[in-house]
Amino acid sequence: MLRHIRVVYLKELRDALRDKRALYALGYFVLGVPAFSAFIFFLISLGDDDAAIRAQVYGADLAPGIVAFMERAGITPEAMPLDQAPDNLMTLPDGIDAVVIVPADFAERLDKGQMARVRVFADRGGRKTIERSGDVMTALNAYAAHMASARLVTRGVPPVLTRPFWVDVADVAEESFLRRFLSDIMLLFFIFAPFATGASVATDIFVGERERQSLQPLMAQPVSPLALALGKWGLVLTFGLTGAVLSFLVVSVGLYFAPGDFLVVEPTRRLDLLFLALLQLVPLAMLAASVQTLVSISVKGFKEAQTYNGIVMMLPMIMAYVKVYASDSLPAAAAFLPILADMESLGRLLFADRWVAGSYFTAVAVGLLGTALALALTVRRLGSEKLLDAA
Repeated sequence: MLRHIRVVYLKELRDALRDKRALYALGYFVLGVPAFSAFIFFLISLGDDDAAIRAQVYGADLAPGIVAFMERAGITPEAMPLDQAPDNLMTLPDGIDAVVIVPADFAERLDKGQMARVRVFADRGGRKTIERSGDVMTALNAYAAHMASARLVTRGVPPVLTRPFWVDVADVAEESFLRRFLSDIMLLFFIFAPFATGASVATDIFVGERERQSLQPLMAQPVSPLALALGKWGLVLTFGLTGAVLSFLVVSVGLYFAPGDFLVVEPTRRLDLLFLALLQLVPLAMLAASVQTLVSISVKGFKEAQTYNGIVMMLPMIMAYVKVYASDSLPAAAAFLPILADMESLGRLLFADRWVAGSYFTAVAVGLLGTALALALTVRRLGSEKLLDAA
């Protein structure tokens, strides 16, 4: 039987290697998606410069405290005459991150204990401009808080009276929502890989045989349905597992070259945990290959196979988003569902730097049981007379 499995597998492998679509699908996902992500990171890094934040201050001589607080915050204030202050601005001058206009009666109103109005023009249309103009606002607010405390002190009022208590919050969550969200998005890429890279060959192994009218001659050979199913399943597994492993390696290495400011989470560098994560991808790829093989033998045409395999590829994304947005509402039994069990175990291995035996073996067992069930249904379908009639 092993010989029959090997013969079927090698025959399918030769056909797949001659199919450029299968190779393109593998190369696109393994190299194209990470390359696109790296390009996005590169574009983001172009906006990360260490240039000093510059702010034009009209009426700077009337507010030396504002200038001092800006300089303390690392901002370069440029003094401008108040009589040239614009009434309104549509765009900021080149190289300027904010325009601050101090009113002519600023010092007088402060002396009288009154509130003064300081106008700020800022561009908040992009991430970079929001951050740089936000530093200017932080400096202005810090000076305002300093002046408020000084007013209280001069009137004999301790500043602490304005704040009778403060709240000290201790976060007991294992990880923040943002960190968990980003780690789940990264895990989705690893989990989606075997489904995406094996879909093309999975569509062809049975549907392609039908369209080439070679399925009946193949089934007429002295090969058992089990050997035929395992040989074809092995081909899908080869492509799916290759895509999963290569995607894992490419992304893990590529993340080390991404801008550090944007990596809220970073995969572990422990080789033992990385090896365990790679091993866990094996039953996941087996499950994906078996489900796609079952879909391929259950449909009658190429378009139908593409449709249903597309639905199968959506399942990891759906399950991942369920985990991201509804993890607190899921029952305990959800930990035994495919994809969810893998995400839980891989998340702890890659982003929590710990191996939890229960989660790990649950994910492996779920993958193996799902594989066995899908292959059993495939073998049963292969032995059906209806399949011969459809072929």
